[in-house]
Amino acid sequence: MSQYADSSVLVDTQWLANHLNDPNVRIIEVDMSLEPYKNAHIPSAVFWNIFTDLLLPDLKMNWDAQAFEKLMARSGITNDTTVIAYGSYPGTGAWIFWLLKVFGHENARVLNGGYQKWKSEACPLLMRRLTLLMRSPAFKTLHFYAKLYLPITTILTHGL
Repeated sequence: MSQYADSSVLVDTQWLANHLNDPNVRIIEVDMSLEPYKNAHIPSAVFWNIFTDLLLPDLKMNWDAQAFEKLMARSGITNDTTVIAYGSYPGTGAWIFWLLKVFGHENARVLNGGYQKWKSEACPLLMRRLTLLMRSPAFKTLHFYAKLYLPITTILTHGL
């Protein structure tokens, strides 16, 4: 692995390539549409739709722990799974890393360079949707770290 300032946050493409078949690693691709994922994605990656999996119909964040636990279970993620996040937009992986931390998932990482770097290095791509069985034990929100986010009303009232 490359020498990062904090290797508990970033993984490089070589590390991920070496762990594609690791049953304790789950790769999450996050996007606004399923189309990019269907066209080509990192092998063994599961897809999360920003609008239907992470946001409420009014486009606010869904902070419901049970909904998040169902998403994690559907994605084959337990509390012990190492989750690698990426997306086609800059910052998507970091957003998912933060979200996982808010819901108390300790084993989260971001793919350095995301999908663009993976593709530019001619790493393998898959063109079919991954189907998973729910894993047991399922993910449980052990801690909800409210200090990791501020509601917009607090920001508008008090500032940062």
